Amino acid sequence: MTAAPDREEDGHNDVNPRDYVSSLARGLEVLRAFNRTRRKMTLSEVASETGNTRAGARRILLTLVREGYA
Repeated sequence: MTAAPDREEDGHNDVNPRDYVSSLARGLEVLRAFNRTRRKMTLSEVASETGNTRAGARRILLTLVREGYA
């Protein structure tokens, strides 16, 4: 699993939990899992790398494809 940026260091720890969209955060974590050297991963690799279930990773990936991000 990749490390997320430390929210206390970048000043984002003051976000009200009601204003935080966890599904968006999970989607962004999937995007961060891919980089210039790691352009292809299996569904299991994405799930493992991001801490999502395989079903959750699949839904995120399908959404990213449908929205033109992959």
